Amino acid sequence: MVKTKDELFEAIKNKFAEDDSEETISLIEDITDTVNDYNTRLSSETDWKTKYETNDAEWRKKYKERFFNSAGNNEDDVPTDDVPEQNKKLRFEDLFTVKE
Repeated sequence: MVKTKDELFEAIKNKFAEDDSEETISLIEDITDTVNDYNTRLSSETDWKTKYETNDAEWRKKYKERFFNSAGNNEDDVPTDDVPEQNKKLRFEDLFTVKE
């Protein structure tokens, strides 16, 4: 049976009314913290489903643009002088030429 927060706390109070041990107090504190955290999460005004769907759509668009957008993807257009030596791509011809 689902109970409201007040009904749940009243049942706990009735059950442990005479028990003031550390274990009982710790249990009541844990239950209170858990229920309060749960209520806070439920009342959050963030629409997580919409946020997820928007983020997913943006990443899908970026992924498609990366592979299907031909503008700027030509390796011959990239100036090699600005690229550090370790990041330059070797061409087949480079394997057979001697650099001085």
